[in-house]
Amino acid sequence: MFRQVLSTHWKWAQLELGVYSVIAFVIPTAFMKAMAVPSGANESTILSAMQGSVGVGIVIGALAFIAATTLSVRPWITDHARGHAFALSLPIAWPTFVRLRFMAGATLLLVPAVAVWLGGSLASLALTYPETLHAYPVSIALRFLSGSLVFYSAIFAVQYIAGKRAPVIVAGTLAAILVLELFGQGITGTSPVLAVWNAVTSWPGPFEVLTVRWMLIDV
Repeated sequence: MFRQVLSTHWKWAQLELGVYSVIAFVIPTAFMKAMAVPSGANESTILSAMQGSVGVGIVIGALAFIAATTLSVRPWITDHARGHAFALSLPIAWPTFVRLRFMAGATLLLVPAVAVWLGGSLASLALTYPETLHAYPVSIALRFLSGSLVFYSAIFAVQYIAGKRAPVIVAGTLAAILVLELFGQGITGTSPVLAVWNAVTSWPGPFEVLTVRWMLIDV
């Protein structure tokens, strides 16, 4: 049954996954080349390499969010447009279907993650950088996979718990955050949103992976 759900999910998302995988493969080398990292081991060389690596990390992080959003939202929109006929046609209970749907999307996130690893490995071989720096293609690929799974899990949970009310709940949450921030800044002069952000992005917060160093080239 999982194979059938995975096959359907792949059919709906294969175009986007192909685009994301190409971008993930090309970005590391293209971005580092665009920084025109000079040869040698002087300070400017190291600075250029580190700046290029930061840029790669930002793009890969954004791609992780986009890929996770697509893989969680696209099946729901397609199912909803068809009256959830696919889910109703399967001889399984709704909780089982939701579990299989979640596992299918999480599995497909491996596709762009592998592309990140291959692209990072190619960049590591194609570029010349100081001996004091090292390439970490496996590390950034694992960060991509971990980050995309965190995004995917959060968005998936909102969709399948809130259902049709998900857009309203998301909009209401964003409005509440804005009001809370304005209230905090006006009354106490501090940022409650920043405090919450620091809490959820620091260990053992669920979004800690988002604030670690997403670096292809590092010390």
